[in-house]
Amino acid sequence: MNHHHDLVAAFLPMTVPSPLALPDSWIARSVMQKAIRRAETELAGRAAVTLLRMDRTATWQRLLLIAYEDVGIGGLDAVVATTTMMSVRNRRNLGDDALVAAAIARMLASAIKDRGAEGLSCAAIKHPALGPLRHLLATLAIPHVLGMVRDSSLPLVERAVAAWNASGVDSWPNRRVGPGDLSALLRIYQSLGVKEEILGGVATAIRRVREPMFVIFPLLVLAMDKGHIVDNPPQPMPMIGDLPLCALDKFTRIGKEAIARFATTTPSIMAALNDLLPYRLWAKATGFGVFYAEGGRVFPRLAWSQSAAIERVGIEADFMSIGFPADAVTDFLALVEVELPHLNAIRTRLLSSSPGAATEYVSHDAHQNGTPS
Repeated sequence: MNHHHDLVAAFLPMTVPSPLALPDSWIARSVMQKAIRRAETELAGRAAVTLLRMDRTATWQRLLLIAYEDVGIGGLDAVVATTTMMSVRNRRNLGDDALVAAAIARMLASAIKDRGAEGLSCAAIKHPALGPLRHLLATLAIPHVLGMVRDSSLPLVERAVAAWNASGVDSWPNRRVGPGDLSALLRIYQSLGVKEEILGGVATAIRRVREPMFVIFPLLVLAMDKGHIVDNPPQPMPMIGDLPLCALDKFTRIGKEAIARFATTTPSIMAALNDLLPYRLWAKATGFGVFYAEGGRVFPRLAWSQSAAIERVGIEADFMSIGFPADAVTDFLALVEVELPHLNAIRTRLLSSSPGAATEYVSHDAHQNGTPS
């Protein structure tokens, strides 16, 4: 076995973890990702097994995305190891798929994390300030665009826009870039010193999921300096049975409804948004706020010379894409964080009023013991 196989093997549980009592694959995906972000190792492993039983394809795809999105340059070995496990043959060398899925989730949860690839790709795709550059690059021949990727004197975010345009890897669901030349882009990265195992992983990831974040990732590898680990745990996740309430985000039915109510019934949130956006955008802005104040928090985290700037430009890109003023973002995020207990109260009420909610989220262990969790 090579080093990356050994790394995954080190996180193999002795037996397949018991699945969580969750109602659908969307919530299972969310629970797994939130647990990985917050270093909740055992919960991450159980969520991975749960999702595997519901949707095998989604499990491997989601683990791959999490590796690049939430771990990234903080844990390069874990990212490459996850990519190698996309191969059925490599998984069989380690054992049952359920054991391997749990091991990958546990490994990613334990890794140092950096969300720079997501932040940088978000900025490259939709930050309003980069609109003129995106329009310009669409008019240039690919060799000229690749020249910008190579030019280390340019700001990292501008090189990211160039890499995305040169790759031909589109941003779903809109057709934004032309066919590109992905092979030429990867050769540029190789000439700049990105290791073959990383480029091979990126190529594998793109074959599995057409996601711009993957083609931008090598730029972060090149830019990364030593940095330091921020070992500051986030607040504990309130739970109902097996379900962390933060998993009810804007991508789940109950989470979307809870955020909409949160935006339109919390006086301080309403007062802030009333001065910033039309009513129809309140839920959208609050969804961004909830993500950055709660759902997107990672631990432990790598802090390096450009991490704060990349995080900031990524957050701005989301908020400014709906007309939210950049200079109001910091205060709004702080406000949302203070009001999270109100959001969790709304989530709890919605759960209690849903059909079957009294038993739907009670853990399997509790059912076996005959007592509620």
